Amino acid sequence: MFSDAEAVAKDIPRIAELANHSFRYVFVMGRSLGSAPAIFLAAAHSHYFHGLILDSPFSDGLRLIARLGGPNLKEADMCGCINNIDRMLSCTLPTLIIHGTDDYIIPISDAEELLMACKAEQKKLVKIRGAGHNDLLFRGFATYCAEIREYIVRITSGK
Repeated sequence: MFSDAEAVAKDIPRIAELANHSFRYVFVMGRSLGSAPAIFLAAAHSHYFHGLILDSPFSDGLRLIARLGGPNLKEADMCGCINNIDRMLSCTLPTLIIHGTDDYIIPISDAEELLMACKAEQKKLVKIRGAGHNDLLFRGFATYCAEIREYIVRITSGK
């Protein structure tokens, strides 16, 4: 998963050239499980990106597996398991996190942990009241879109 994300990130200039387009701003976004490669890229390859947007991210892969009723694993069994908190400690990109308050798959406490771990000067957690994991857009579409738009405008205008 991470090597694929890395390959795409490294290809951004070539993709732009093939499309005969230049990208002034590039943002990385990940939802749920996709938060892991997004955080990886933001932490390890921040020079490619101008910001990080996370939708319903998880903080710790081992805890997520246990929470979802996966096998009873010990940390030693999960060597290299995705720990987004550790990677977020290296993230300095402006960060927007959006999460539902009623998410029972990945509780909002995961988003709060990631926000605290994030080293970015500009960081924000938007809580969509009453939204779960798979109905976030349905319950908070206007807020979701407005927050992403405001975030991008703020970064691209240099504010």
